[in-house]
Amino acid sequence: MKEARLITRDESWRQAAQPALIERLESLLARAKAGEIQSIAYACHDIDGSTTYGYTELIDTGRTLAALARVQHQILQNERELG
Repeated sequence: MKEARLITRDESWRQAAQPALIERLESLLARAKAGEIQSIAYACHDIDGSTTYGYTELIDTGRTLAALARVQHQILQNERELG
């Protein structure tokens, strides 16, 4: 699938890289290279406030959608706890 990107304001890429993000991505890449991860769906918040999202060919659409629902629930729960 082609990656989709919604631009909401002027492009600006002048902020520092996020170490925790890089660590997570490197871990996921290592697992993918080892054959542990077979497909992925993702959503990103970009430096300019836009979002990037997409997915690879899915092995099991139902399980992927269920996992995304769990992520959404966890994000909302964390927002309520911080809020």
